[in-house]
Amino acid sequence: MSNEIHLFGNSNPNTGNKDPKKIVLTIASLAVIIAVLIVAIKLASKPASDDTGDGGEKLSSKLTEKLSGVFVVDNDIKNASNSKTLAVSGDYLFYADSKGLYRVNKDGSGKLELDTGQISNINVYKDGLYYTKTEATDGSSTYSNKKHQIIRISFDGKKKNEIHTYDCQRISSMLVVNEVVLYQPIVFVPDGGTNEHGESTGSFQTNYVAVSIDGKDATRLHDDTYHSRFAIKYPYNQSELDALLGVDYPETVVKTSRYFIDDTMYFDTQSIQDPKTIRIFSISKANNVLNLIGEHIPDTSSTTPVSLYTNGFVYDGEFIYYVLTERRGTEEKNDLYKIDLNSNNLLFVQTLN
Repeated sequence: MSNEIHLFGNSNPNTGNKDPKKIVLTIASLAVIIAVLIVAIKLASKPASDDTGDGGEKLSSKLTEKLSGVFVVDNDIKNASNSKTLAVSGDYLFYADSKGLYRVNKDGSGKLELDTGQISNINVYKDGLYYTKTEATDGSSTYSNKKHQIIRISFDGKKKNEIHTYDCQRISSMLVVNEVVLYQPIVFVPDGGTNEHGESTGSFQTNYVAVSIDGKDATRLHDDTYHSRFAIKYPYNQSELDALLGVDYPETVVKTSRYFIDDTMYFDTQSIQDPKTIRIFSISKANNVLNLIGEHIPDTSSTTPVSLYTNGFVYDGEFIYYVLTERRGTEEKNDLYKIDLNSNNLLFVQTLN
């Protein structure tokens, strides 16, 4: 007769050949397994919104309430979120170039340096300026992660504090609203290989993060929750604009600077062929007619390659502003322009360098 002890006891309860030591060991093992199963069941049964952050930290009731509540995001805020290196308040314009962050009056005067470094995703929220800053490193590889800071600074630059940090390749977008910073880090995930330049190869992973504006609480978000906060419904979509441009402006692509007011949309384009001219248009649902507001033609006579681009539009209730950046080799020039919405005229304000 077999003396084997099965996991859940002897296969024959009437046998007289039980080994007490084996039974004790089996019962102890069973107790451990049951305990592990109970813990696993409890963890699996937790809801997605269990008030814990990405690292398991306990979220405050304030952040939980803000994330579950209705976000008041008007069209001006949504429009402004597309202008990563330009922002406007009641009195000032804020812009970033390759060297730092600055404040100027709306006539381009009174330039004040607020911070240095690689800065993007500028947001004006209440009495503060919020932005992302990339850690300075010796390398410039796309295939790596760097420390990115979320920073709040006062309009005069005297009060500055770091809200949050994230190791990622870049922060694609950010929106500050309802006492919460919502942002989208893109993380490089290496696969162990290298390319012909000796750089790591891999893929990019998009994350979504919410952090309280005091920096005390942070959590990951589902992508649908994040994108619902950013949803912008322009009067015209990409294919409609392409079709309208194809008639009089073939070989032209719509770029990223866009703004809409009521049923009128403002946007920029660039020619595919040289000279790669930048053009600013408006179009309204009232007549579906393209209006050319202005154009910027790069200097093709220069022996050094010249490129032009805009950095997004901002609106102060009277004018739409934008910065035209000209890069000539390592040199950079930033010109401030504004669009008079009453006349649809383009006005040069001042060179900001």
